[in-house]
Amino acid sequence: MLVSRDAMRAFGLILLLALSMVGCQSAPEQIASKVETDDFGGALPNKEEITVESVQKAEMMHQRAQAELRLGPSFPFDLFDPGRDPQTKIGIAGGGKLQLETAKNIYMGLSVDWTDNVVEANTGGIGEQIFAVRGYDRLSVLGTLDYDIPLTEDSDGLLLRMGMGIGMTFIDFNTLPSFTSNPQFGKIEDLYQIMFRPSIGLRLPVSENLLLFSELSYDIVPERRIAFETDVAVAGERAIFSSGALIFGVSLQW
Repeated sequence: MLVSRDAMRAFGLILLLALSMVGCQSAPEQIASKVETDDFGGALPNKEEITVESVQKAEMMHQRAQAELRLGPSFPFDLFDPGRDPQTKIGIAGGGKLQLETAKNIYMGLSVDWTDNVVEANTGGIGEQIFAVRGYDRLSVLGTLDYDIPLTEDSDGLLLRMGMGIGMTFIDFNTLPSFTSNPQFGKIEDLYQIMFRPSIGLRLPVSENLLLFSELSYDIVPERRIAFETDVAVAGERAIFSSGALIFGVSLQW
């Protein structure tokens, strides 16, 4: 079917009008960068250029996870009454922690660890509850929150870590035979108690997936009276189960 000349003229006129409108449009408005000036009207230097490295320092590029193994000596003492003798020898603390990065350099997770302690011999006839046992094992499960602070400009440099944990501790006592053999007393009942753990440490990345660290922590375990399984209370002053620890370990990161 042939197209009439009037239709061709109308189509050409519309096309010409459209092209003229496109040609008359101005270029998109350019947003000029803001030039900051000092009090005398002079231009200040431009701010730091945005690079991959600068973004990595400020933003969480990808969510990281960490799993660590830890071991070190444990020092029983009461931070709020440092002059009091806990009557307990230096023990061993060890365990592990699993954490997930929830914001830039902020990690939340779960810590599970144990502490083994031996009680000193009561040579002075001191009346304290702790002398009813030869020692005890303490198992702790804590929810943890840690914050890493870079100490160098290098993104893979030394880190200062500050943290806090809160949870429960379970204490299993090794009762003296003189009590376990006596039906009036028997074994000392296990103790369940809330626990807090502030900590501070240094972490050194040795590769993309491996960090070495050292840490100082203090386990705050509120004092409670202990009793035998026969519901007879142990005589004497309450025992100290709080302790500090110097921890060394390795952390896997992915």
